[in-house]
Amino acid sequence: MVNQILVQFRGEGSGVGRLTWGQRGVWRSIMRQGSSQYVSGVVPALPGVTVDFLADSLGFLMGRHQSLRTLLVFDADGDPRQQVFDSGEIALDIVDTGDADPATVAEDVRTRYESYDFDYAREWPVRMAAVCRQGVPTHLVAVYNHLAIDAYSLLALMDDLTARDPRTGAASGPVTAMQPLEQAALQQTPAAQRQTESALRHWGRVLRTVAPERFDRRDHDEDPRFWDLAYYSKAADLAMRSIAARLGTDTSPVLLAAYGVAMANTIGRNPVVLQLAVSNRFRPGFAGAVCPIAQSSPC
Repeated sequence: MVNQILVQFRGEGSGVGRLTWGQRGVWRSIMRQGSSQYVSGVVPALPGVTVDFLADSLGFLMGRHQSLRTLLVFDADGDPRQQVFDSGEIALDIVDTGDADPATVAEDVRTRYESYDFDYAREWPVRMAAVCRQGVPTHLVAVYNHLAIDAYSLLALMDDLTARDPRTGAASGPVTAMQPLEQAALQQTPAAQRQTESALRHWGRVLRTVAPERFDRRDHDEDPRFWDLAYYSKAADLAMRSIAARLGTDTSPVLLAAYGVAMANTIGRNPVVLQLAVSNRFRPGFAGAVCPIAQSSPC
């Protein structure tokens, strides 16, 4: 059985503006894929947490971050712009497990949330449910529209919740990260446009070093066209961790380098070109931003 609590929220900032570069990248991907993209999770509820506390937390996050209270508006050609609201209400679903396993029910809720598209012009980019047994929360399910957040945004949301004053529920301080409307305005300035043009020229130089045919030609069609290959190696994991420790980095660039070498040896072409999602959170004001910032880039 599913009930709902309508949660009121209010926050600072409102207006209409262009999409940010990050939002535009996600929107193009949605258009190519033909369906919404999600950032989601299921977490066990902490002991003592109540439904009222979860509803309050949802309202707190909605009011604090502009991206969560943003809808799209479309012009006559169907091109989207973002509209930020300073207040509204959102539903928190309350799902009773009955005799079913709570963890299974929570995963079923997440699957259901991800089974249909967001209504970008009318639905807030958050679907959230408290899964309860006999009125006590056992799990929290959250599914976000990827236009509103990326994976790193989840860390910022968690930091906001853990840093709240336990007595008053007040935030630990004002939002200092750059909000999407401000980002979009900044990205239209001459300096940002020059940076974009410089990046495109660099991409052009990179792509011109790549062989037009990356793989050997096939005289038959594969079905399916693309295949996934997974390889598990404890030795490779230990080796990557050892190299990363020696270089003072994490394992991601080590794995990327190893993959590049393996690909070059396999296909007999060098340099190897990869397409990666690159985080821009090293830039001032982006570290704690709740919005999509990573962008696709050739490497």
